[in-house]
Amino acid sequence: TEWKGGQALELTARISANAAKAFGLITVTDLTPENIISGGRAMERMWLTATQYNIAIQPMMTPLLQFARLSRGGGEDMPEFMKKEIVQLFERFKALFPLHNNRHHMFLFKLNINISYTVSLFQFVYHYTTNNTNKQNKCTNS
Repeated sequence: TEWKGGQALELTARISANAAKAFGLITVTDLTPENIISGGRAMERMWLTATQYNIAIQPMMTPLLQFARLSRGGGEDMPEFMKKEIVQLFERFKALFPLHNNRHHMFLFKLNINISYTVSLFQFVYHYTTNNTNKQNKCTNS
């Protein structure tokens, strides 16, 4: 029998994707070990730079893995309905992220503003002002 479960995971992925501020994709020219390592270095530089600007990065690799499983692995052990669905999704994906000059998808990610920094700063300011109001003049909002 063909398994058609996974709607809860699909719903979670859709909610997560819809909440993203933007998506990014790192590509490589050929899938050689050297290019894959270079792509990994590019990903690391991008991630570290994003962190400096309080931008959160979340890998979204499942689509790329499924696309590769179908295109490079022939969809081995995939039910037919799943192959058809992934082909349709891949066509939509390629319309959003067209590849030029024979490039290959390597790393898909979503970006969001990292609000944990803002919350931590607010908590620090609140803690500081509430613990120091008895020692100093009352703090005023500015």
